[in-house]
Amino acid sequence: VMNYLFLTFIIIKEVDFMEEIFDPLKKYNLEIKEKYRQTAEKMFDDLAKEAKVDIEANRKTVAAYNDCLLQAQKQNGVVSRFKVLRGFLIFLIIVLFGTAIVGVILCTNQNFNLVIGLSMAIGGVVLGVLFLVLILKVVNKKIKNNKEILEAIQEEANKYLDEASSQMGNLNALFDWSVPSKICEKATPLIKLDPIFDNEKYGYLYEKYGFAHSEENNKSIVGVQSGSILGNPFLLYRTYNQKIDMKLYTGSLVISYRTTEVDASGHRRTYTKTQTLTARIEKPAPSYYYDTELVYGNGAAPNLSFSRKPSGATGLSDNQVSKMVKKGSKKLQKKMRDDLMDNDETTNFTAMTNDKFDVLFGATDRTNETEFRLLFTPLAQNSMINLIENAKPYGDDFYFVKENCLNYISSIHSQTEDYFIEPSKYSSYSYDESRNKFIEYNCHFLEALYFDLAPLLCIPLYQQYKPVEYIYDDIFHSNYNAFESETIANTMDGNIFKPEDAITEQILKARETKRAGKTDIVNIVSYAFTGIKHVEYVPTLGGDGKFHDVPVEWIEYKPVEKATEIAVKDIKVSRKTYFSEYTSNTKVKEFLESHSSKTVFRNGVIGMALIGSYIDKDDILFDSFFEKGHN
Repeated sequence: VMNYLFLTFIIIKEVDFMEEIFDPLKKYNLEIKEKYRQTAEKMFDDLAKEAKVDIEANRKTVAAYNDCLLQAQKQNGVVSRFKVLRGFLIFLIIVLFGTAIVGVILCTNQNFNLVIGLSMAIGGVVLGVLFLVLILKVVNKKIKNNKEILEAIQEEANKYLDEASSQMGNLNALFDWSVPSKICEKATPLIKLDPIFDNEKYGYLYEKYGFAHSEENNKSIVGVQSGSILGNPFLLYRTYNQKIDMKLYTGSLVISYRTTEVDASGHRRTYTKTQTLTARIEKPAPSYYYDTELVYGNGAAPNLSFSRKPSGATGLSDNQVSKMVKKGSKKLQKKMRDDLMDNDETTNFTAMTNDKFDVLFGATDRTNETEFRLLFTPLAQNSMINLIENAKPYGDDFYFVKENCLNYISSIHSQTEDYFIEPSKYSSYSYDESRNKFIEYNCHFLEALYFDLAPLLCIPLYQQYKPVEYIYDDIFHSNYNAFESETIANTMDGNIFKPEDAITEQILKARETKRAGKTDIVNIVSYAFTGIKHVEYVPTLGGDGKFHDVPVEWIEYKPVEKATEIAVKDIKVSRKTYFSEYTSNTKVKEFLESHSSKTVFRNGVIGMALIGSYIDKDDILFDSFFEKGHN
């Protein structure tokens, strides 16, 4: 307790210093947002210089290409108008020839005026032939000539596109997965992002804090981004999940029956009536969804657990928030009285002096009041309230769960955020377009990640707590962890893993792993479902007063699985190096073709769907391809 009080004294003493650092929203708006943009701009400009892009030449080429596209659009309109004219003339020819045929038929009718019939026949034929000649001699030629002009314009446009793409080729090749981490480190040094989620960091989270990869076969890792805040580790990960829901099936049956009714005149009338009967049944069926979560390990307040969810206060007026706080504080006072009287020492909730924080942040299920106050000092409370109340950029959209030393953040914005982009998305034939994509994506990426971390940044003690030194002792007996292995598997062609007769999506799980040198041979098991069709007859009352069996087709889902071996290896080369040097290397290509049916490369890590065996000597040979100076 004395240590806690001492730390609290230090925090209070340094409030002026902490205010900017530990008010993440204020610091972002005043400083970091612009830093991210400036750093992204400078990084792009530096890459352009390294690639020796002739910016003005590219702009001229792109302008010429765009001009060709505009001309092609106009020319395509000319061609389309002539095609419409031809279609209209063909329609008139059909009408005219039809009129001529009608005229001939009418001429054979003695009761019809012969002159009119002949006029219709001759006029229809003459005009029809005239329009046909007009199509053949004029319109078709116009279409052909204008098509040739359009093709020439398109050919010229393609030349400009190829030239512009060539001008941007070196720059496009330089884009790599490491870009966001480099921008983050320069603009916000306290936040560091890792190239990959390595075993050492996973070992720290696992050994020190008890965080582990889920072994459940209904959850698969599809993306990871690890990092640290002043040495304390975090992991942002996205999972693809399967659950069983009830699915509604509908069937119908048409029945007919005789019925009698009395009309307004009192006459009885018997007729046949038809009716469509509908029946519905519910049966279990798998459904799939994505989930994104951030876990952060910190040894401060190790005996404290709590949970909170969005308060709904974001965007409300001051008056509305005041009413919410007033109403909420009354409930908290009642909870405090009830907890003190229930003779259960584990539920002794004590309200904070700051009613606004207590109501908006929640966390009324906290397990240790002393440690809760140690974390949420007056400074932390004000920062958190500021984060919750302000709607931009995301407001109070986060769930926060603390389980001893592990903190889980799940935000609404992170569920749809593209945290795992392919660098090729920056690529463009246009320097200006590429620059805009590069800057906007990275600024948005870092903004989204920053505000996933913001609730943690509000807590001064988390940034003051220094992690205990950890020596990794190879506890997993593998080169890479299941998070990285499953991510690689999920970037590969899903058909490689899909079980026979599977009709649903699949969940890929990394199971047994063995080493082959610096490569992991991972057994990826795919879990999916096959379907068995059934028909269930549901008794349904008809308008005839009888029950009829309505057939409802439904599918019974049966689990199926398949195991596939893949090789996972961190070859520690850049995207440019891999695609420019090694995919064109004959020996590398021959090696991959003999060992892998499908190969992917992401973030310096290569994944191979193995054809046969892969042993230590294969790995030594593969390593030799990436040695400096190897041809």
